[in-house]
Amino acid sequence: MTFLGHEQNSCVYDISFSSKNPNMFASCGGDKTIRFWDAALPPSSSNTLTLANSGHRDQILSIDHNKYQQTMIATASTDKTIMLWDLANPTRPIIQLGPFDFPVRKLEFSPFHKQLLAVCGYDMRVSIWDIDKMRIVYQSSDATEFVFGINWSLFQPGLLASHSWDESVTCYQL
Repeated sequence: MTFLGHEQNSCVYDISFSSKNPNMFASCGGDKTIRFWDAALPPSSSNTLTLANSGHRDQILSIDHNKYQQTMIATASTDKTIMLWDLANPTRPIIQLGPFDFPVRKLEFSPFHKQLLAVCGYDMRVSIWDIDKMRIVYQSSDATEFVFGINWSLFQPGLLASHSWDESVTCYQL
């Protein structure tokens, strides 16, 4: 199936499956919207919930569902902010991190710790945020170019990998 609904000529940058409903996923893109889709239904824009007033002032580059707090998602934008949302009341973000000096390219919640959010981006760093304490608990600046991807291991708690435009893959054991 192909799901169409983001504005024409607007990139879809990221998707994230729900941790609550196996058929639901969200997408984000250059049109500054977050769209929620049901893969059990035929694809059409009438089957989407759109968070058009996303709070972000520019393209949304990344989205992820929290695996422990099932109504929480995080988004990152070229407006240099990260926003955390409670989908039970999505009228405005519950937390905003930033603005930062550079945009965050990718974010991902830990599969083992509900409060940890890994982020990477155009500042050439990988950072781990404790969203309960609203502070960075780990930061690495090993890359010499933009870091544009991260992924937590589903099997080893604290194992995180990143990849960068400097042609490197770095693993971190936190």
